This record gives sequence, C-alpha cells and structure tokens, in this order.
Amino acid sequence: MMLLDTHVLIWYLTDDPLLPQEIKGQISSAPLVYVSTVVIWEIAIKGSLGKFSLGGKPINSRKAVDDIVRECVNQQFEFVAVSASHAAEAPFLKSGHKDPFDRLLAAQAIQQGLSLVSGDTAFDGLSSSLRRLWIGPPSLKKAPQKATRQPGTNP
Repeated sequence: MMLLDTHVLIWYLTDDPLLPQEIKGQISSAPLVYVSTVVIWEIAIKGSLGKFSLGGKPINSRKAVDDIVRECVNQQFEFVAVSASHAAEAPFLKSGHKDPFDRLLAAQAIQQGLSLVSGDTAFDGLSSSLRRLWIGPPSLKKAPQKATRQPGTNP
C-alpha cells in the first residue's frame, strides 16, 4: 500500500517522463493506492498561486481541482483524510524540514503504515519509521511542476 506525494500524483496523471517507468508500473499494479487530502489541498493552494498546471491548463479554479479529484476516483485511488492524530504528530517529526504539506504526508504514511511514493529527499530526515519508495533526483524541488497532458491519459 502506498501514499502518493503531490508531484508523483501530478506526474502519474499526466504520464510525465519525470516519473520513472518502474514507479508508474508499481502504482498501476498496486492493489491499493492512497492520495491524501493534503495533496489535494496543496494542489489547490499552489494552483491558485499559479504554481501548478495540468494538461497545459492552470489549476486556478475549484472546477480544475475537482477534475483532479475525479481522475483520482477514476484511477480507483483511495483518499486519506487528515485526522487529529496526524495533525498532532506532524510538528514533532524530526528534521528542520518545515513544509507543512510534507510533514502531514509523513505523519499519515507513518500512522497508516503506508510507503510514501516521493522523489523528495527532504522526507528522509523526518522519521526512521517513514518508508519512502523511490529515490528521485536531488534537484526535485527545482523540477518543473507543469504537466502537459490531460488527466485520464495514463494507461
């Protein structure tokens, strides 16, 4: 069972070559894939700031975010809501990494016993209990977040 980081979800839905084929295959064949409501929240916030687009279209409206949620449902991904326990643990994870989205994702993955699919090495210092699937490029934070394909084009 796996939990997808934000960039992984976007790259998977758009079949972006930045996501390795091996990881795409693991996501496609996994019996259960989770997407956090934190990821949807991050997409909505960063999309409203002009930092994300999908299929060349900006994610600048509730409808655009709803389209992503709908595609997650079409992919049969399960959503994980943020619980009080997740929110309470996130600030107390080790590391100077302050990104609230990442900290909540890490807390969810730890508490739910999920492997976090992310190429972001910033997760590595948060907890020895966190299992991260995929060691991505060290410059992941600088990688483009704009996708070129529409949701639903992934095999």
